[in-house]
Amino acid sequence: MRDPAIDPIEIVEKANDLGFAGVCNFPSAAMLEGQLRQLMEAEGIGFGKECELIRAASERGMKTLAYVCTNREARMMVEAGAERICVVVGFTGGGTGVSTSLTLEAAADLANQVLEGIPASVETLIEGGPITSPEDALTVTRLSRVNGYIAGSTIDRLPLEQAIEEVARSYKVISKMGRGNKGGIFQPSAFIGSSHAMQTLRKLVEDIAPSDLPVLITGETGTGKSLLAADIHSQHHTSKRDPVVVDCTSLSHEIGSVQLMGQVAGLSRRDVPLTRGALETAHGNSIILEEVSALNPELQGLILRFAETGFVQRIGALEGRAVNARLISTSIRDIDDLVETNVFRRDLYHRINAFQIAVPPLRERRDDIAELAAFFAQSLTRRDDVQFTNAALRVLLEHNWPGNVRELKNVIQRVLTLNSSGRVTARDVSFLPSTQDTEQEKSAQSEDPTGPVSEREWIAAALKQHNYRKGTTAQYLGMAPRTLYNKMKKFQLD
Repeated sequence: MRDPAIDPIEIVEKANDLGFAGVCNFPSAAMLEGQLRQLMEAEGIGFGKECELIRAASERGMKTLAYVCTNREARMMVEAGAERICVVVGFTGGGTGVSTSLTLEAAADLANQVLEGIPASVETLIEGGPITSPEDALTVTRLSRVNGYIAGSTIDRLPLEQAIEEVARSYKVISKMGRGNKGGIFQPSAFIGSSHAMQTLRKLVEDIAPSDLPVLITGETGTGKSLLAADIHSQHHTSKRDPVVVDCTSLSHEIGSVQLMGQVAGLSRRDVPLTRGALETAHGNSIILEEVSALNPELQGLILRFAETGFVQRIGALEGRAVNARLISTSIRDIDDLVETNVFRRDLYHRINAFQIAVPPLRERRDDIAELAAFFAQSLTRRDDVQFTNAALRVLLEHNWPGNVRELKNVIQRVLTLNSSGRVTARDVSFLPSTQDTEQEKSAQSEDPTGPVSEREWIAAALKQHNYRKGTTAQYLGMAPRTLYNKMKKFQLD
């Protein structure tokens, strides 16, 4: 960029082809002073050239971030099309070996001066100076019009740390997966993915599958609860037979008990034959109760009696029959909440919950997205040469995936139906909204100018807002669950 012969448009085009979502002008000539700055501007390689870079990226539809030190520079960058302005208030002080005379109040005042006249639609950030802790960053954002900060390695304790790590990992994933699956590395499995979350889940399944104890699987829609239940059964000694699967949402009040327990012949009419219920049919096998939280109180009582006694009594029969069947249940709803509100029986909950497995949503294991995309592409086309460009994979990584793995599979199927070339580009998946778009919408709806003023209060308020569901809270705060757990322990919030 400091070579006068380099065209900013060429830089932007190359960055876009490599899969980068945006550009910034860091390190900027704005941070220089005196004769060196004047010489760079005279040679056409100073701040003016950086404005050309931002303008080219903006016209290309890429994200833009501009570092500035003065109001004039901020206005120049806004005119060039910068979506975000970061005010640099000097090198970071504290334990970096650099001293600063600025107080937090002075830094906030300086930021306000630099941002005077900048439209509210431009996102405003700050970096450097006296900001050396999360509390400092929050204080400055309260005192000035900046609504965020950019953290360097000197303040890597800030909540941004996990987001930076995840973005860095995504580039590694793109580099590996963008070349396609030419080595046939994937094996058919209920769950594909090399993330820590999936490795932990597979190890847990391996440990508990041989057991006869009941298993409860929870997770959002599309995460693969039914696949996991079938996978657990396949590793059990009863797997020679297909499991008996009951969709609890379809069990009606009138005949639900018959479907589960069966009934004797001629109970309601003479021509009604003997009926074996699902529980009795599952003798010597596994029975999978899909969406067990949908059971009404009467049916919950029938399942509880079976779980406690191992006997099934057909409707109209005088005696029960011993049935040996393993219970595997799934639920999209938080059964803990249903127990607290007396919608689900506490005693039944403990009976079906000897082991509980929480399947993480896809947005919490983004490292697996590229691997899953390649797996689905291969399984849907029976080809091992389908390739995703870096830019296409970046779009997939930025989507929030509310429908989880099921949605990803449907997206890949749609793309490959419309494009049979074997090369998936960003244009093919451009219909997907990005996580950033979704988060900005949420932020605009939930902005609270009177919110918490310390990191502890910030996290405590988020936990309360999301009913202390750690996974949801971590996603809302933009950090990994492990980071949230560590901070909860640090601030004694657990």
